[in-house]
Amino acid sequence: MVTSEGGKMDIEIIISAQKDQTIKNQVIEAHIPLVIHTLSNILGRYICTENSNEYSTGLIALDEAINKYNPDKGSFSNFATLVIRNRVIDEMRKENQLNVVSIDDYQDIIEVRSSDLELKEEIEEMSIELEKFSICFEDLVEASPNHYDTRARCFRISEQSSEDEPIVKLMYKQYNLPVKEMIIKFLETKRFLYRNKSYITCLIIIFYKNFEAIKYWVQGTLRDDQHENI
Repeated sequence: MVTSEGGKMDIEIIISAQKDQTIKNQVIEAHIPLVIHTLSNILGRYICTENSNEYSTGLIALDEAINKYNPDKGSFSNFATLVIRNRVIDEMRKENQLNVVSIDDYQDIIEVRSSDLELKEEIEEMSIELEKFSICFEDLVEASPNHYDTRARCFRISEQSSEDEPIVKLMYKQYNLPVKEMIIKFLETKRFLYRNKSYITCLIIIFYKNFEAIKYWVQGTLRDDQHENI
């Protein structure tokens, strides 16, 4: 029987499960509590494993997570949770069980349509990156600046930072925005960088990791804001 050490499944076991159905079945069984916990958080109630469409969907998503996983995606449990969440929400939306109302532009990204496969995959990968910095997409709803000038300024400093290897390496080394170094290198104010810290961190990751679909989308929202301000 596959077991986990310290609550974390060995990466080698997950990779082996991609080639061996017996090991995969054991990995799935070991992660059933994760499936139930994730589904309960989405639905707001405990999930019965018998005759439950949501539970079946969760198991299918877990199998998908095993097949798609690689060490670059971070911890398997975090990656699997994201895949399960997205798959279940998609199925609920198809059956009109979930009525999504966008809060603003970034909420649209969080609740992306199931047909936007490239964007959806990038969101899954980026969510894992953001977790390293203790940030999630939901946080960005509040972190996104309201004014066009502020957002444009954040875009400019983020793109410059993403092209500066020492800045990016330092950011990933400490999993925090290197404010002091950015003040010196880009002549930005401490107040501005701290006030928009989460938003700028997110944009740097988008540019540096070259998440094309997300980058195209957020640049489009900036252009829309510019037109509204003309």
